[in-house]
Amino acid sequence: MSFCRRVALCALAMLVAGAAAAAAQSGAATLTLTVTLPDGSIASGAQIEVTPPGAGAVRAATITAERSTAVLPLRPGPHRVRVTFAGHRPAEQTYDLAPGSERRLAVRLMPETGMGNSTIAVERGYETTYQTGLGPEWLADLPSGRTVWSLLDTAHPFIITDRMDNGGLWSARAARLGGSGPSWNQTLFNLDGLDVTDPRSGGSPAVYPDLGLFQAVQVETARLTADAAGPGPVISMVPRRPGEIWTGSGEVFVTPGSWQPDPPDGVPAALGRYDHWTDAGLSVSGPIAARTGLFASIRGTNGGRLDRDDPIVLPNHVASLYGHLVGVAGPDSELRITTAVSRATRPFEGRARYANRDIDERGRTVLGQASVERIRNGGLFAASGGYQRVSNDPQVNSGAAAANIERLLDGPPLAYADYANSVSQRWTLAASMAPAAGAWLHERHQLRFGGAVSGASVTNKAIFQPTFGELVDGRPARVWDIRFKGVESQWGSTGLNAYAADRWELAPKATLNLGARFDFDSGSAEGAANGITWASVLPRATLRWTPRGSNSPLAVTAGYSWYRNRLPLEYLAVGDPQGPTGVVSRWDDRNGDLQFTEAELTPVAQVGSCCAGASGAPAVIDPDFGAPIVSEFFIGAEHVLGAWRMRMTGVDRREHNAAALVNTGVPVADYQFVDVQDAGIDVDGGTTVQTLRLYGRTPAMFGRDRYTLTNPDGLTALYQGVDITVDREFRTRYFFRFGGSAYRIKSTGMNRGFLSNENDQGGLGEAFLTPNALTSGDGRSFFDRAFVIKLSGGYRAPGDVRIGMVARYQDGLPFSRMVLTDAFYQGRDLVMAIPRGAQRFTYMFTLDAKVEKDLTFGTRRVGLIFEAYNLTNATIEAEEYVVTGPDFRNVSAVQPPLALRVGLRVGF
Repeated sequence: MSFCRRVALCALAMLVAGAAAAAAQSGAATLTLTVTLPDGSIASGAQIEVTPPGAGAVRAATITAERSTAVLPLRPGPHRVRVTFAGHRPAEQTYDLAPGSERRLAVRLMPETGMGNSTIAVERGYETTYQTGLGPEWLADLPSGRTVWSLLDTAHPFIITDRMDNGGLWSARAARLGGSGPSWNQTLFNLDGLDVTDPRSGGSPAVYPDLGLFQAVQVETARLTADAAGPGPVISMVPRRPGEIWTGSGEVFVTPGSWQPDPPDGVPAALGRYDHWTDAGLSVSGPIAARTGLFASIRGTNGGRLDRDDPIVLPNHVASLYGHLVGVAGPDSELRITTAVSRATRPFEGRARYANRDIDERGRTVLGQASVERIRNGGLFAASGGYQRVSNDPQVNSGAAAANIERLLDGPPLAYADYANSVSQRWTLAASMAPAAGAWLHERHQLRFGGAVSGASVTNKAIFQPTFGELVDGRPARVWDIRFKGVESQWGSTGLNAYAADRWELAPKATLNLGARFDFDSGSAEGAANGITWASVLPRATLRWTPRGSNSPLAVTAGYSWYRNRLPLEYLAVGDPQGPTGVVSRWDDRNGDLQFTEAELTPVAQVGSCCAGASGAPAVIDPDFGAPIVSEFFIGAEHVLGAWRMRMTGVDRREHNAAALVNTGVPVADYQFVDVQDAGIDVDGGTTVQTLRLYGRTPAMFGRDRYTLTNPDGLTALYQGVDITVDREFRTRYFFRFGGSAYRIKSTGMNRGFLSNENDQGGLGEAFLTPNALTSGDGRSFFDRAFVIKLSGGYRAPGDVRIGMVARYQDGLPFSRMVLTDAFYQGRDLVMAIPRGAQRFTYMFTLDAKVEKDLTFGTRRVGLIFEAYNLTNATIEAEEYVVTGPDFRNVSAVQPPLALRVGLRVGF
C-alpha cells in the first residue's frame, strides 16, 4: 500500500472516530443572546427559538437565573430568531450569518399591557472573514443570467470575471473569477460547506450554479479563517431549504436576438451578442414525511451566441436537475442530502485548431453529498461526505481537418495540445467541532477545529489532434505537430487537512482570532518518474478592537495570515509519459497560400509536457518543487449605523515561491540576439525611447530543450488595494450596496498576451521557456482593473412591484504593445515591448435593470418580469489592436450591446 493511501486511511479513521456523533459544516456561526425585562432584570424562563427558513432543526434555549445568556452555534445562512415569555410581547428578527461570524443580540421584552414593542438589537457583530454576502433579496431582485458568475460579474464589489456575461451569453461555461490577487485557479467554490471546485485546473464549480437553488451566496476575499483552503476567493453557496408546506414556482425567460440594436456605422463587432436565449425552470418545495422536506428544481437554458463578425452561432445549452433533502431527528440533529446532475453543450475552447470552427463540447456533472449536524450542550458537532464527477467531451471527429490559429486572438499554441476528453472526480470526507464557549485564564474562548481527507483524479482521453499552423498578425510563423503520446493519461492526488481556531476575548474592547491550518497534498501522473508532495502548517491571526466596548458601532480590525496555494491537478501533466509531445517547425509559406507542406517546414524545437529533446528525455517535476505561499496583511475599519454599514479596508498580499515551467536545457546565453530601438510607453511623444532586445534560436538548439516544473528564484506576485463599501440591509422596502476599490496586482503572466490564460501567474506557460516570452512579462495582471466602482440595490415598491439595478465601472484591461520580428530562425516571433498595464484599454461601463410586477389570481401568484442589460447600449471598446504600427490602439471589439428580456413567473 502506498504512503499516500496509508495517510488517507489513517486520517479517515481518526475523522470517523472523532466525529462519530455527526457532520460537517465548516465555519460555524454563533448567536449569543441576553434577554431582559424593562427594569433590566433577567427574563428567567424566556424561550428562544432559532429556525432556518423552511424545514430544518430548531435551535432552542431557555433563559434561567443560573444561565442568563444563551449561546447557539449555527450553520451559516439566514436564521429567524424568536423570543417568547409569558405575559410579554414576542420579539422576532431574521439575521443572515456569514461563516465564522458572531452576533450578540440584546433582547428587551415588553409587557403585553405596555405601550412599546419587544425588540432585538445587535449589541455586537463580529465577522471573522472579510466577506460580502448576497442574500435572498439580492438573488431574487437583481438582474442576472441566472448563474452565480453572472451575478458576481456585475454585483460583487471586488470580483472581476474574464468576460462580460451580459445576462447569460456564457450560460454553459463557468467564468474565471479573480480580483483579490491570487490566480483565478485558486478560487474555491463551496456548496453547503463542501469543496465543489473542479480539481483539474481549479477555479470552476463542478456543479451548475443556478441562482434559483440558493438561499444566499457569500464571498470571502481576504482574512480567511483556518477552515478555508488556499488564498481564495472563497465562494460559498448556501442551498435553499424545503418549505413547511408544499409550494412551487415555474418561470420562463426569453431574449430574442432580433431585439438587440445593430452597431452604429464604423463601430467594430461586439465581444458577444445574442442570437437567441430561452430559459425555463420549475421548482417545488415541501414536506415528504414527518420532519423531512424536499426542495427540487429542474432548469433548462437554450442559448446561441455570436462573437465578433463570426457568423457561426455558438451554442449555450444547459439542462440541470437538483434536489435538497432536509431531515430532522429531534430538536438538535439534522441531516441534509444534496444531489445535482447537469448536462451542457457549449463551444469547444480548442476549436481554433480545426478547420471546422463549429465544434461543440458536451459537459456533464454529477454531484452527491450528505451532511449531519448535532448540537449538544451548546456545541456543534458535524461531519459530511461528498462525491463529484465532471466530464468534458469535445465532439471532434477522427480525421478532422486542421486550421491556422491566430496567435494574437486565439492565445498560446501550446495550450491547444492539452484539450482532451477529460473526466475529473473528487471525493471528500470531513468533520468539524465547535464546542460550547468556555473560559480560560478568566477570558471567554470559542474553539473550532476539524479536518478532511479527500481524493481527486483526472482521466484524459486523447482526441484527434491534427497538425496546425500558427499565424502571427496574419502571417505564417510556425507549424505545431503536437499531440498526446498515449491513448489515455491519468492523474491522481490525495489530500489531508486539519485546522484549529480560537476566538479569544482579551477584553471587552478587544477580540483575538487565532488559527492554524495543516495541509498535505500528494499527487502524480500514472507512470511518471515523480510527482508533487506539499505539506505545510501555516498560522492566521486577526485582532479586532472596538473603542467603545462591546456595543461600539465602530470597529477596527487588523491581521496577518499565511496561505498555501491549492494544488491544481493540471500541474501533474508535467512528466506524464502519456501526455502531449511533438515538434514545432518554422513555416516558410513560399507560395503564400496559407497552406503548409512538408517542403515549407524546418524543425526548430521539440515541445510538450511529456517528452522533450531528441533523446526523448521527459519533462520533469523538480524534486524540491514547493507550494506557492501567500502572506497577507489586513487592516480595516467599519461603522454600523442602524441598517447601514460602512467599511474601509486595506490589504497587502504577497505570493512567494511561485510556480513555473522552466527550460533548463537551453540557457538564455545560447540564444542569438539583436537590439533594436523602440518607442517605449510614449509611442506618440517619443520621450521614452528604449533599447529592446530580441532573441533568436539556432539550429544547434534542436533537441536540447528540457522542461522542469519548479520555483524560479525571485518569482513573486503582489496585491495591494484599498476598498470602500457602504451597505444597507433589507429591512422594509429597499437594500443598497456601494463598492469601490483602488488596487494593483503585479505578477508575471505565464504567456504573452492579455487574455486570462495568458496574463495570469497560475498556469503553466511559455514565460520561462523562451526569453522572448519573458521580456516585459512582469506587470499588471489580467484581473487588475486599477479602479472599480459597483452600485447595486433593490426597491420593493407599493403595488407588488420590485425594482433591481446594477451599475458597474471598471478601468480597462491591462496590455502590452507587441513588437514583431522576422529576423530569427524560429520564424516570425512576438515580444512585449512595455510592462503589462503601462497602457490599458478604455474603461468598461454597464447598467442593468430589472422590474417585476406581481399579480394575484385566487391562490395563484403571477410575476411579469422585464430585464435590460447594458441599458444605455454603451458601445465602449473592449479590445484594441496591440501590434506596433499605424493601426496600434485601433478599436478591434466593443462590449456586448443592449439586450432585453421578458419573463413570466407563476407560483402555486
